[in-house]
Amino acid sequence: HGRMLALDTPAKLTELLPGSSSVTLTIGRNESAVEKAQDVLATIPVVRRVEPIEGTAETAEETIRLYSDSAAPQVVKAALDMLADGGWEVRDVTIGKPGLEDVFIELTGRDLR
Repeated sequence: HGRMLALDTPAKLTELLPGSSSVTLTIGRNESAVEKAQDVLATIPVVRRVEPIEGTAETAEETIRLYSDSAAPQVVKAALDMLADGGWEVRDVTIGKPGLEDVFIELTGRDLR
């Protein structure tokens, strides 16, 4: 049996999330832990949340998503500068808007990823 967690328009449901834009960064693993990269990225003033995206242990990459209410290019520039200064290799950057899948995970829990 299920239970309803939220009922509204897609636009209203995405307002439940911590930002109106998202930046997903894939970085190469190095001697600095990914947790340290998350801590560094969390210091960007316009970033509202930093979260790891679960990957597979076989890859030499880590993926991190940033949520912000600011324009994505501003977030990308700050993130790339900070990661370069910390010695992380950025392998991919994706800019997006949080969607209903993000709302689902927010409401049901991160363990489902």
